[in-house]
Amino acid sequence: MEYDFSGKVALITGAASGMGKLTGENVIAAGGKVIAIDITPIEETDSLCYANCDVRDYAQIDAAVKRGIERFGRIDFLCNFAGGDGIRILQGVRDFATVDPAILGWEIDVNLRAQLWFARAVMPYMVEQKSGVILNVGSIAGLKACGGSVGYSSAKAGAIFGLTKSLAQYGGPRGIRVNCISPGPVLTRAAMANMKTLLGRAAEPQEIVDLVMYLLSDKSSFCTGSNFTIDGGHVCLH
Repeated sequence: MEYDFSGKVALITGAASGMGKLTGENVIAAGGKVIAIDITPIEETDSLCYANCDVRDYAQIDAAVKRGIERFGRIDFLCNFAGGDGIRILQGVRDFATVDPAILGWEIDVNLRAQLWFARAVMPYMVEQKSGVILNVGSIAGLKACGGSVGYSSAKAGAIFGLTKSLAQYGGPRGIRVNCISPGPVLTRAAMANMKTLLGRAAEPQEIVDLVMYLLSDKSSFCTGSNFTIDGGHVCLH
């Protein structure tokens, strides 16, 4: 599909790498502009505004959103890509009885609280515009659960079932759509290739971003409050 995002502005968290970066590139290629949120610096262009932000800190989130508004004047899309498995990223142990509680807190803060806070920070602008699309990012870990990553899977389940549906209820009468995607294995990390799917492979990142672009666009104008599993049938194996 081809999209025309001329005049549209997307705020993307986790925009320096992976699917967040690729989504930003796709939005700009479709004529839109991007407010790129990350702790890793990103080179600014006429179409990209960068804001350094620790997504665990609401004051920094609010400042980043305001920087984007000052630069581009509006926010049409929020894509909550920032997140990750804290045990892998912070090199913790996968035994819940001995895992560092600080890692569990990090997983809730980054994977759930940050998505909630970014939605709160952009909502006044979307309400004023009477339009907007929020896209949360879940995971198959939030659908099937994961005893080896209790904090991460709990946070993602919260994003899928509680956050997305509640925001959709609030946003619907105000012209704001809210959906969630739950990817399975994606080749943003080589290790993902080892996860089994019915299709016998992991997804290319662009396959996930194709769904993102559809959900941001008016082609999905009747979609809200839903989770879209894109996992090659991985969950069907469990």
